[in-house]
Amino acid sequence: YTFLAVLIWGPLPLGSNRVWAIGLLAVILGGLIGASALVRIFSHRSPLSALQRGWPAVVVIVAFLVLLQFQLVSPWDSIRSVDLHHTRQHQILTAVYASALMLVLLLVTSSRRLRLLAAALVFSGVVQALIAIMLHSTRAKTSLFFFEIDHAQRAFGSFSYHNSLANYLMMTLALGIGLLLASVEAGTTALRGWRQRAAALLTFVLSPAMRLRLILLLMVIALVQTKSRMGNVALLLAIVVVGMPFLYRAGRLSRRGLWVLFSVVLIDVAVIGQWVGIDRVADRLNETALVRLDRGGDESIEDRASPAVHALDMVRERPLLGFGGGAFHVAFPRFTQADIRQYYDHAHNDPIQFAAETGFLGTALLSSLVVAALWRAMRVRRDPRAPLDGGLSLSLLLAIPAVVLQATVDFHFQIPANALTFVVLLGMAFVLRTRDAEPGRAPRSAATNFFKK
Repeated sequence: YTFLAVLIWGPLPLGSNRVWAIGLLAVILGGLIGASALVRIFSHRSPLSALQRGWPAVVVIVAFLVLLQFQLVSPWDSIRSVDLHHTRQHQILTAVYASALMLVLLLVTSSRRLRLLAAALVFSGVVQALIAIMLHSTRAKTSLFFFEIDHAQRAFGSFSYHNSLANYLMMTLALGIGLLLASVEAGTTALRGWRQRAAALLTFVLSPAMRLRLILLLMVIALVQTKSRMGNVALLLAIVVVGMPFLYRAGRLSRRGLWVLFSVVLIDVAVIGQWVGIDRVADRLNETALVRLDRGGDESIEDRASPAVHALDMVRERPLLGFGGGAFHVAFPRFTQADIRQYYDHAHNDPIQFAAETGFLGTALLSSLVVAALWRAMRVRRDPRAPLDGGLSLSLLLAIPAVVLQATVDFHFQIPANALTFVVLLGMAFVLRTRDAEPGRAPRSAATNFFKK
């Protein structure tokens, strides 16, 4: 419950994008790791044995921490970080994410705890949605930790950037859809006649699934009110391109879930979205220019891509290990040209920023972690008697590609609360039951036997 409270707290102080908030996360999650290890030791169980389900993720994230340490202590100037202070801070933040990943593997040991984890993140999402809707509807102007925010034009929630809220809502929305599908599939029975169908409909209206459906509606409203172009498009593409084909191929049992996803697209986006401003998001998309124009308005695609294009020069100069984790804002000014007139502390393209800071080696490590989680989610066993794993596997298949797609035009992995939640989603992929595993048991291999020992 302490771990769940930390995940709910993370977005509240401006997405934890402050040094003191990062320190608080580090202290609490580090303490939880230590406490979990002591509990297992005193109960005569190896702490490493609990990590065997996600050993690929553990190995990758530990290797990334080693890479950052090498950037700090390297005797060669061409490899050592150009900003040791921020690289050390980046290493601490990576250790926070590693702790969260390991805590998922250590603590989520049953279907009940898996459901609690997903429900806590959905609860956090609806809290953010309610804050965002209230502040945006009242055109409030707030000051949080000396940061001024005007909520009149867009919904921010408790984040400092409206696109960060959109990114967070995408992840929690995807989890909510998975929980909804699990509850719908759990109640699937053969219905004969209009009376049984009417009774089933009334039962659904009065069930907890309907409350969850209304919660999803609130998050969709807040997502639309952020007016985030890529945030809305990425989730819609994930549902249409990934979700519906996945459910259709799953068999007859999941076709009811297909109608659930269809209702999210049709009712939430098409109908409710018209009331709360989806047309304004469409207008922003239509008015987005390809190249920079002299007139005012939204930034063009050229404007958004400009820092990422210049950051490619950083990658060419240090392709293997980069300039140092968290050191982008220090190294980047040397590579800017006259067409960039403002200060950039991020590349507005997370994959390119990772390549600039940690090189191809660090980017490959992080990419392999994402690919491994997606592969695990695709191989989850669909069991009619235990639909939770199947529902949450779809959540991950919706959330992970959508988040990565949005990260190619922004810096969401640089916001601690968003990155922490994304790492938790990756960890969830390794606690779901796959086709080649017995219920509650991961398939054995040489690596898992090592962790058990």
